[in-house]
Amino acid sequence: MVFFYTIHSLTKKGEGEKDGAKNARTFLIGGIIYIALFMFLMHHGLKHKFTNPILKTGFYLILIVDIATMAYLYRSYYGRLITNEILSTDDDESKWKYSETDHKYKLKTEDDIELEEEINKVKNNYNYKELEKLKTEINNTNDDEYHCDDEQ
Repeated sequence: MVFFYTIHSLTKKGEGEKDGAKNARTFLIGGIIYIALFMFLMHHGLKHKFTNPILKTGFYLILIVDIATMAYLYRSYYGRLITNEILSTDDDESKWKYSETDHKYKLKTEDDIELEEEINKVKNNYNYKELEKLKTEINNTNDDEYHCDDEQ
């Protein structure tokens, strides 16, 4: 009766689908099932007053255990707490690097930051050179057209 864990284990990630999509699908389907179960237990509790507190307590305990299990799985898979997804901002995300090979988030080290800055410099330099090359080609094309008009 641990729905989040069961759904997460049984569903496969689609081709080209991000991990977040599978996590969202797990949460939505599991949430709907837990709501339906809660409604059933409350309806059952109206008929059987004695079992209502017992079922309600059992329901909440199972829900807590299920959420704790999913939080543990998330931590072991991604290497960070699920609260990072809920409370993070874009600035927080820039402090982490994601490894595609082992699916872990790790805080960036000084070396990682320096490497990233160097890569950006190289990309900007390359783009600048490409722009200068295009500018030269356009100028040469315009000059050729200008000279062709003079000859006629």
